[in-house]
Amino acid sequence: MLTPRKFPLQIVKRVPSSFDSKARLFEIKHDGFRVLAIRDDGPPRLYTRNGYDISGRHQHITAALAAFPTERFVLDGELVVLDEDGRSNFTKLARGRTGTHYFAFDLLMFGDADLRAKPLEMRKAMLAEGLQTCGEPVRYCDHIVGMGKAFFEAVSEAGLEGMVAKRRGSAYAGVLNDDWLKIKCLRVHDFVIGGWISNTNADGFRTLIRT
Repeated sequence: MLTPRKFPLQIVKRVPSSFDSKARLFEIKHDGFRVLAIRDDGPPRLYTRNGYDISGRHQHITAALAAFPTERFVLDGELVVLDEDGRSNFTKLARGRTGTHYFAFDLLMFGDADLRAKPLEMRKAMLAEGLQTCGEPVRYCDHIVGMGKAFFEAVSEAGLEGMVAKRRGSAYAGVLNDDWLKIKCLRVHDFVIGGWISNTNADGFRTLIRT
């Protein structure tokens, strides 16, 4: 029986800045919950990274996944709520807003074939083909190859959370390594410090006064 415990998640390592690399593909980092979609000769189920079954709250997603062209599969992806501009919004998701989407970005098992040792590009090609039969609210997490800096600039200008850089030929090891790297968009604000309030009980200051 396929269970989430049998599929440890590939961990994404954070790095400080974007880069170009022909050996990597670059995806949008959606701002949501990491979720495994599993089907084992029954209805598809959705599981959080801690193994909790959340299928009952997202039956519109499991209904769409039922059209995936095999009775046995494991997908890795992100559960999100989209705002009016089509951006993933974690605040709305955390508040339990309805209308969730599932962005699938990896295919770990197809039928009886465990694909985790296969190259990432091959897994994603099979995933993209399979998802064509599913439709909304399940979406394929697309990518570009090589041009990480330009992609990150576009992601940042669009107000998205960041991007993930993945080795094109990497296996799905289910550990923390350098195969999957995330670069987050920093939100920077300019403001003027008008003063500060001292802390009478200790050295230093208690708070800043902004204008």
